[in-house]
Amino acid sequence: MFEDPVTLSFVFKTVGVILVVIAIAVFLVNKKKKR
Repeated sequence: MFEDPVTLSFVFKTVGVILVVIAIAVFLVNKKKKR
């Protein structure tokens, strides 16, 4: 299953999007805490 390049690229894209969302959420939470 993971040997398929398309599946690998899809997994990496999904993980990347999740990391970006988490980073934005953490940034917003820290901004609210400072206020």
